Amino acid sequence: MWLNGEFLGAHEGGHLPFQFDVSGRLSAGANRLVVRVDGRLAPDRVPPGNVSAPAPDSFGTTIHPSAMFDFFPFCGIQRAVSILSLPEGGIDDVTVVTRLGGKGATVNVRAACARGADGIRMILRGFGPDRAVEVRTSDAGCEAEIPVPKPALWAPGSPNLYNLTLEATRGSETVDRYALAIGIREVAVTADAILLKGRPVYLKGFGRHEDFPVAGRGFVDSVAVKDCALMEWVGANSFRTTHYPYGETTMDLADRMGFLVIDETPAVGLFFLPEGLSRRLELCKLFTRELI
Repeated sequence: MWLNGEFLGAHEGGHLPFQFDVSGRLSAGANRLVVRVDGRLAPDRVPPGNVSAPAPDSFGTTIHPSAMFDFFPFCGIQRAVSILSLPEGGIDDVTVVTRLGGKGATVNVRAACARGADGIRMILRGFGPDRAVEVRTSDAGCEAEIPVPKPALWAPGSPNLYNLTLEATRGSETVDRYALAIGIREVAVTADAILLKGRPVYLKGFGRHEDFPVAGRGFVDSVAVKDCALMEWVGANSFRTTHYPYGETTMDLADRMGFLVIDETPAVGLFFLPEGLSRRLELCKLFTRELI
């Protein structure tokens, strides 16, 4: 990616969000942003393609172009692109972890502010009228724990969500505000079961592809709504993101409609011959870190 001829950076993989900071790089007049997408199929990419050595064919057929996966391999910008203007001291990142204990729950919120966070206070609301928490931020951001005495828990069939609002203020001025839908739940795995709220849950659902004949791999919000509505109609409580991370719109729909999601990286069609093996391993680790 280049801005006015200056290289901003690059990102491997076309499914997970990334960003570049252009502060101080914009000119007073017109600006030109150039994005180059490289979708060439190669054996050292994930997923791999154009493999010269004999590799297992899990599909029992020939695919053109020569890809090791069963979805559109054609290239382009497939997800939304945004240009954001962020305020000094605005909210840069939010992490939320929910924990159950006894008859209540605790919501841990960690927020980071952009540059210029001096004097910023963060007000957190959304878990009842008496659950507002105010904390002062530092260069490292801020952290708060919000008790929720009688939480309405999230689960398929009862997808209860709380609307967490973070408001960054300096004196009497609101600098930035961000809202995030939060479901309070606890998932655990035993030797033979997935536990939700301490009880086994049986997954009924689909392995789905996020593509459409009209738009190919280009994300279409209305198609995501249609597919989720069809899955709900047939009684599904889950789906698997075969074989790549889905767009954030789909994940938000899953939260609101009560779907459990098996979230995947693009690690499909892998093979373990020496050709490109170390690079594929490196990419699998990178994509897993980014997904988390």
